[in-house]
Amino acid sequence: MSNFDWVVVGCGGHGKEVAALVETFLLTGDTRILGWLDDNEAKWDSTVAGLQVLGGLDWIARHGQPLNVAVAIGSCTHREMIVNRIKGLGAEVQFPVLRHPGANIGPRVTLGEGALIQAGCILTCDIEVGPFAVLNIGVTLSHDAKVGPFSSLHPGVRLAGGASVGHGAELGMGTHVIPLGHVGDRARTGALAAVVRDVAPQTTSVGVPARPLVKK
Repeated sequence: MSNFDWVVVGCGGHGKEVAALVETFLLTGDTRILGWLDDNEAKWDSTVAGLQVLGGLDWIARHGQPLNVAVAIGSCTHREMIVNRIKGLGAEVQFPVLRHPGANIGPRVTLGEGALIQAGCILTCDIEVGPFAVLNIGVTLSHDAKVGPFSSLHPGVRLAGGASVGHGAELGMGTHVIPLGHVGDRARTGALAAVVRDVAPQTTSVGVPARPLVKK
């Protein structure tokens, strides 16, 4: 990880947790969190959790210095849009992996750029976590699990061996996925869902066992 200063994009509740995680990497005093970036102009020049809201994403280009960027956006789709906008600015930025020291990560685990691994996560072995995926508090991934780019696994999600989650999928708190089960691209599951059959892309499944949500 470089010694660039940091900015955190998004100053909501998720952002506060991400900023707290970034602080665990600032042990030497050589780098610092400069503040928040948020496109909501009403927040500019205010202070959130002791850090100043510097402006919108264009602030990165105006700053003109290399930066580490932590993208603390809960929405999978919005997170992907924000990352693409930042990369399109032409500025020198990096998106380091943020791994909480309280996470247990085993051998042969691959973490893509910008991935976020929160406290209490357990990743056993032979696992792939895609770029900018979020593994929230207490997520467990068993052997050979795969988590796609820009996906979000909320607290307490459990993926059994060989289970997989597609690009931009969102698994609600406490969702369980059986061995070799699959949640498709941009699909969603409700809290405490039990995925015993594959979830089709761009659908929402809820319940035990999880079934597609039918709109009335």
